[in-house]
Amino acid sequence: MVTIKPIAMSLIICIAAGCATVGTYQEGCEKQHSDFSEMVLCLKAAIAGDRRPAMSSDAGVKLYVLKAEQLGQQVQRGELTDQEARLTLQELYVRLRLYENLQRAR
Repeated sequence: MVTIKPIAMSLIICIAAGCATVGTYQEGCEKQHSDFSEMVLCLKAAIAGDRRPAMSSDAGVKLYVLKAEQLGQQVQRGELTDQEARLTLQELYVRLRLYENLQRAR
């Protein structure tokens, strides 16, 4: 019998229910991969697999994924540490969320 951890089960339920966000995907990938570059690959695959227009065509999501890829390359080249890359990506996520909230308020 396969045992699924409660966090993974919550993520699966959330995705199935259509409530997955970039943050949800990032959180799940961070739990699976301690290496930033591997986390980015996971994040990119998770977002690419989401067929909702809000994920597949949103300019903010595209920017986020491109920045994650760029940061992953910088980590691989030794220009940034994993921690610096995680911080930069999280800061971008927070800025994008603030922008989305402002857009909705208008």
